[in-house]
Amino acid sequence: MFGISNWLSSSSPDRQKKAGVVLISFFLSLILWGLVTLNQTYETRITLPIKVYDIPDTVKVTEPVTHQLSLDVKGTGIDLLGEFINFKPDTLRLPFDRQFFEYPSVPVEIYQQRIRDNLNSQIDILHTRPENIVLSYTPKVYKVVPIIFDTEITMNPAYQLSGPPEILEDSVTILGAREILDTIWEWHTERTPTELITRPQMISVPVVDTFKGIEVSPSSIDVFITPQKFTEKKLEIPIEILNIPEDKHVRLNHQTIRVTCLIPFDQYENLMERSDQFVAQLDFNGFDPLHPQVIPRLNLPNSIFVSSRRPLDVSFVIVNR
Repeated sequence: MFGISNWLSSSSPDRQKKAGVVLISFFLSLILWGLVTLNQTYETRITLPIKVYDIPDTVKVTEPVTHQLSLDVKGTGIDLLGEFINFKPDTLRLPFDRQFFEYPSVPVEIYQQRIRDNLNSQIDILHTRPENIVLSYTPKVYKVVPIIFDTEITMNPAYQLSGPPEILEDSVTILGAREILDTIWEWHTERTPTELITRPQMISVPVVDTFKGIEVSPSSIDVFITPQKFTEKKLEIPIEILNIPEDKHVRLNHQTIRVTCLIPFDQYENLMERSDQFVAQLDFNGFDPLHPQVIPRLNLPNSIFVSSRRPLDVSFVIVNR
């Protein structure tokens, strides 16, 4: 370029005029060549993405929809060029209508007008692949299943629940594909710990809602919690044997059970006054000489929680009098 500029600047006016004519002629020829080329007819392939919308909540899509169409088209160069640089939506949007309700595989020809609306009107569609738009789905169904309380209740160390959590809603309703719901027999609350609870109160705990394709209602349940303050006590509980025949005598390797238990703080004095009534019982009728180990049954008030006991079982020997 610098050589041409220097040549033109050092040339005579006639030479500069001739050079200008040559350049103008070159650019005009280039433009004419482009116009002739763009007016010729060509065939090419266009990819048109597909999106199905308005899928109802009562339907679960089990396989991805046909995600795009491949169109073999014919048109002039200028029309095809315009198709690639135009500002029309480049996605074929199809509603989930009766066509998909009736057939999981819908012929593309049904949507020819929609396809054409996405293209330049001067472009001819020669062939469309695939020939069908596939959308596999299954109707969703409802199912009622019992709720299982798994939430961790946070309390001070001196507190225990005086009874199991009282769940006001004993079930939830789940919505999903039948083949999935047929494998589900129960639902659970979240394991997330609660806030610190020190008094009887109603709390709301969330239920699990992380299964893809399954909806659950309600999203939380109300639970009544009854924490109670307890104190620890170690007891030595005697073992008594019921229904011993008069001509039999039973010897045990242990005469008492050492129990560590939690006693409600507000009932401690009253229960301790009756502690001589606490017993561990065995029934002679359940003895099997071939298996001389038995587990004593602790006979304690329901408000007492046993945290440990030693020994767990005892050995016996039956002696004739």
